[in-house]
This record gives sequence, structure tokens and C-alpha cells, in this order.
Amino acid sequence: MNPKVLISGSTGQLGQELFLIKDLFHNYDLLFFDRNAWNISNADQTKALILEHRPTFIINCAAFTAVDLAEDQADQAFLINSEAVKTLADYCHEYNIFLIHISTDYVFHGTNAIALKENSIKNPQGIYAKSKSLGEDYIIDSKCMHIILRTSWVYSQFGNNFVKTMLRLGATRKELAVVNDQNGCPTHAASIALFIAYLLQHYKLETLQEKAGIYHYSDSNPTNWFEFANKIFEIAAMDVKVNAISTVEFNAKAPRPLFSILDTQKLQNTFNYKIHDWDLE
Repeated sequence: MNPKVLISGSTGQLGQELFLIKDLFHNYDLLFFDRNAWNISNADQTKALILEHRPTFIINCAAFTAVDLAEDQADQAFLINSEAVKTLADYCHEYNIFLIHISTDYVFHGTNAIALKENSIKNPQGIYAKSKSLGEDYIIDSKCMHIILRTSWVYSQFGNNFVKTMLRLGATRKELAVVNDQNGCPTHAASIALFIAYLLQHYKLETLQEKAGIYHYSDSNPTNWFEFANKIFEIAAMDVKVNAISTVEFNAKAPRPLFSILDTQKLQNTFNYKIHDWDLE
């Protein structure tokens, strides 16, 4: 019998990309659960699924990711991004399950121009950022076997993301305003999925235990939202004028990191893995 991998949040961007490449996980049985089949904030349901399937790995793709909405629904954001993660991590420790958890560049709020390392000082601002940061802390405190993957600016053909928003708005408008003072790295959910597949195919559980910890994964080639939007419209051959504005002018409800370029050298060196530039084409 093949070892099992439970995947929560299967209808999100990463969950769906993992499903597309499930055949790359040789010698593993991947089991996908949407929020109806597995509500990770339900501790009893989480324990029941673990006892039923006895997984070797859990990949937690479930999260409250609506950054602005989190400001109005703080209890729900902390329930899913923090408390549910604590429960999951505690069960992983109790039942010797390796947890792969997806985190975010939002745990930082720096303004310097030096790529952020895994041990850079966290400074989460806003409910979403604080809830995700606390989730990380709970995993570490649980002493479970884990890899926390911090990523940034995730997009894909699925779900809600910046690329799809630009294409939707560009279809009805000839002019858009996009911020140009937030710097980061767009990351295709498919590239994260491929890295996770690589991990499970190239490293035994015992080796991953030795390499446990926090890692940064984002595609290469930093940019800002204004430049990213222009690239989207260029590739889509859409005639849309993009006007650059500041974060202050945009005035979003939740604060955004002005600089969240992640240094990925630790991951690339540790796992002998080459990260490529983000590419919309």
C-alpha cells in the first residue's frame, strides 16, 4: 500500500495545480479535500480523517486569503489561518505526520531593498498577515515535522488572483490605475506544485526530517504590480493604459508590504533545485 498524502484546500489555486500533476507523485496516493469534505477549523473532522487515512504527509493549502475581507472578519481569519493550523500541527506531531504548510510574504512588512531571508525579522501588519504569521509560530511550537513554504504574489488559471483580475477589468476598461511602489515576485501556483512533487520524489521522509524548517519559494525576476499589469496586457494583446499610483493613493483597507522580495537561495541550495523566472507565456 502506498503512503498517503492528504491535501486540504483542494479547490484553491495550489490545490488544483497539485491535482493536475498528481501522476508525478509516484508511489504516493494523493487524497484531495475541499472545504466541505475537510473543514480544517473542525478539530474533530481533522482527527477523524487522520485516523481513517493515516497519512505520511499533509499538504495544507487551506487558508483565509481575502486580505481586505480579513479586516472585517478577523475571527474567521484567525480561526482558519492560526487556530486550525495549531490543531493540525499538534495532530501531525502526535501521529508522526510530515506537514507541508503554505505561508506568505505578508509576514514581512519591510521597506528596505534587500531580499528577505527565512530568518529576517517578521513584522506582520493587518489581520491576514498576523493570522498567517501566528500559524507559522504554532507549527514551530508544535515540534511536528514540517516544511513551511513562504511564497508571494501567487497566480494561476484557477481561483482569484491579480492576473485574472487584470484580464477581467481590462476586458471592459481602457484605462486602469495600478500601484508601482510594492515590490515582489509573481509566482505561478504550478511552479510551487512542481517543487512539492520534486520534494516527495527525490527525498525520503527521513531526509526531509533533517531538512525541516522554513523555506522561501517564489519565482525569480522581481517586479512591481504596475510592471506586472503591463506585462499581462502585452501578452494578452489588450490595449489598456495602465497608470501608476502609490499605495497611499490606492488606499486599500488592509496594509500591503512595500517590499516582499523573498530570497530563495536556502531552498535552492538545500534541495538542489533551480527556480526559474515567472513567465506568463
